[in-house]
Amino acid sequence: MWLYEKSKIECEIPANIHDVFKFLADKSNVAWRKNIVRVQTEASSKNIIEIYLNGQQLTYNLLDENPSKYRIYKIQHRFFSGYIMEEFKFLSKESTRIIITEKIRMHNDFLGIYSKLALNFKLGQENYVNDLKTHLIK
Repeated sequence: MWLYEKSKIECEIPANIHDVFKFLADKSNVAWRKNIVRVQTEASSKNIIEIYLNGQQLTYNLLDENPSKYRIYKIQHRFFSGYIMEEFKFLSKESTRIIITEKIRMHNDFLGIYSKLALNFKLGQENYVNDLKTHLIK
């Protein structure tokens, strides 16, 4: 198995920490995400399936959360699996720092090499943060 790929991004959001945490907790609302077509949620579990423009699917399973502090997901894709941790830091009444860390393991060595050359997990995080800022700043 290929070693984990780790990607981390930090950004400041001009919004209250509780509002940001609550907004991101609603995984059924993806209208603000440019690269998501739709989402499927399972009411009886903590599973969320995001379906992207290119047809790919990513399954999230909420493992743990502490309101307005952090949220941890296990993720599963056909090419990789891993974990995402979202951390929320209070900066001021109307400002929040978000730290998103992804730790991904490719399912085979070829995909591991391919991911080093062609995949950009950081770009996905940047798109997510930019979409979030655009929506919350309106």
